[in-house]
Amino acid sequence: DGRKLLFNMDGSLYTIPVEGGEPTKFNTGDINRNNNDHGISFNGKLLAISSSREGSGGSSVFILPLEGGTPKLITEETPSYWHGWAPNNKEVVYVATRKGNPTYDIYRKSIDGGKEVALTNTGPGEHVDGCEYSPDGKYIYYNGVWDINELFDLETDPYEMNNLIRDTSFRKIGLALKEELFVWLKETNGLQIPLKKTINNRIDNLYRGTY
Repeated sequence: DGRKLLFNMDGSLYTIPVEGGEPTKFNTGDINRNNNDHGISFNGKLLAISSSREGSGGSSVFILPLEGGTPKLITEETPSYWHGWAPNNKEVVYVATRKGNPTYDIYRKSIDGGKEVALTNTGPGEHVDGCEYSPDGKYIYYNGVWDINELFDLETDPYEMNNLIRDTSFRKIGLALKEELFVWLKETNGLQIPLKKTINNRIDNLYRGTY
């Protein structure tokens, strides 16, 4: 109704009036290891949450009425982290790792039960997260592989289609530009973000050990 905010703290969920005031603990039954992944369905009737279960080894996805109550378990397998509702209010999308693939993929599942459906197939060093439906239900957007450094030749590649960070012939200029960047950040007080200059080779998912 636009009058309250919902947030997590110390494993529980709370509401607080948008104009401020005292938080009120939200009833999630005996599910009390909630993380920050939660969201209201498009029709405003249901709430999806992610919480660890004792002895489960990781996070699971649950749903419950928006007014609070006993959560219904959606994902038996762990870890599973909720991220989005389908506009039809009948399905949720989440990221999870499963047996045989230690990297995170996007899954979809009906809140009425049935098998989960894998929507991505990540490989070693890849990662997906933050999946959400578009309001019309036609697309799912997400953030993918992250922590990848980039180096482009804007004269020959103005649309930045060819990342040169792994090209050894550009290694010297890449290191020089990195050094120049941190000098500029220091001179302009940009390190207050805060950022710290890396001492060793930075490890990213695809280009580890290359710079």
